[in-house]
Amino acid sequence: MVFSSIPFLYYFLPAVLAVYFLTPRKGKNAVLLLASLIFYGWGELRLLPLMAFTILLCYVCGLGIERSRKRKKLWLLASIVISVGLLGVFKYADFFIGSLNAVTGLKIPLLHLALPVGISFYTFAAISYLIDAARGDCEVETSFIDFALFLNFFATVTQGPICRAGALLPQLKAEHRFDAARTVQALRLLALGLFKLVAVSDVLGLLVDEVFPNYGSYG
Repeated sequence: MVFSSIPFLYYFLPAVLAVYFLTPRKGKNAVLLLASLIFYGWGELRLLPLMAFTILLCYVCGLGIERSRKRKKLWLLASIVISVGLLGVFKYADFFIGSLNAVTGLKIPLLHLALPVGISFYTFAAISYLIDAARGDCEVETSFIDFALFLNFFATVTQGPICRAGALLPQLKAEHRFDAARTVQALRLLALGLFKLVAVSDVLGLLVDEVFPNYGSYG
């Protein structure tokens, strides 16, 4: 689901905001998590289990860092190796297989794995959280719902930015009530962002999509 699309602007976002503000405080983050899963699964339903695995892995490793200070480096290393390994498999597996075939003359079939949307963003967000937790720069999150929302928040999961846990988690835990003045300010920011996306980014994208695949034809 694209931020500038009609389904997002006219249906998804208004529905999420309405349900969010009507839900009691204890259930608000659960609403956002469900909305984020729907948002991500809209275009990547078959790869949603990969997202769930990353969330579960980093949540458990975070608890391991908190409860076993003597082995926190081991928990941190295990989470980084697995997370980066998954990212590497999806991004570079076919490249390495193709290179190996070219060098050795083997005919290993390519995997043709689809690159999950946002995998770089949520992978590095998870790694930064675990590094901060191991250093003591942020508290280990014990709420699974809050942690899952931190990694899968629909506003950042597909296009970033990579958020630091110490900056985003406190905002997710804070109490939020409807405020007319802040809503107007938010709508202005949304309109400005949409203008930059549609009138600037998408237009430049037409040039990039033409030149980059055919760079040999240009000086």
